[in-house]
Amino acid sequence: MQAQDEIRKILSDHLQDLKSKNPYFSLRAFAKRLDVSPGTLSLILAGKRKVSKKLGSKIVEKLCLSPEAESHISELFVLDKLHKNSQRVEALPRNQFLDMDKFEIISGWEHLAITQLIDTDDFVSDCDWISSRLGISKKRVKLALERLEKLDIIKIKDNGDIVDSSEIPFKTTDGIKNRSLRKAHKERLELAAKSIDSGKIKTYDHTGLTLAFNPEKMDLARDIIREFEQKFAEAMNVDELSEVYALNVNFFPLSITGREYVQ
Repeated sequence: MQAQDEIRKILSDHLQDLKSKNPYFSLRAFAKRLDVSPGTLSLILAGKRKVSKKLGSKIVEKLCLSPEAESHISELFVLDKLHKNSQRVEALPRNQFLDMDKFEIISGWEHLAITQLIDTDDFVSDCDWISSRLGISKKRVKLALERLEKLDIIKIKDNGDIVDSSEIPFKTTDGIKNRSLRKAHKERLELAAKSIDSGKIKTYDHTGLTLAFNPEKMDLARDIIREFEQKFAEAMNVDELSEVYALNVNFFPLSITGREYVQ
């Protein structure tokens, strides 16, 4: 990502220049000058945290860069965004089927949530950060990362940087009865219930529909739902990404078949 490399180089060069003038000039002092936390600056310089366009603009302003340099960095962010969005749109139609043996290993919701968290603009390759963003323990994060890396879904570089190595969304085969798959669906429903209980109405949308239905059209219903999911992902998985969301579509019978009414 050109913008990330350029920002990191600019920060590194400025810090070295300041230290050459004052050997006692610290990273903490530089962070204060940029109005960011020392931890954030350290992660950026180490390549473990992405710089969002908003933060990039702030850094450019604090460093008093020339209008030409500011324009150049802004263009790099635009180019990176176009390239990233192009990759997503190209990858979305080509869903990679995850066989059930592999799915059983990563059936917990946190695994796929981590792969999507990597795609957010401010992702930090740090277990503590991932733990706080997903609301799960650090131990659970570490175990999930180990499993994902074992299946070649993510790659953890020598410098600790975590990257998505699959580039293709995963889905499971339709129409299969499996204990792990049932567990995963129940987990997602529980998470949906928690979001309702949170009361943060502006952050979610829950809706439902009840209708008379011919069960012989179930295959058609599945096709329509899958097509909607695909179009939804293509429309939503672009632009600046900051959070990980889940979409659950549940279509199931309310009436009981095969039961005779005795008057």
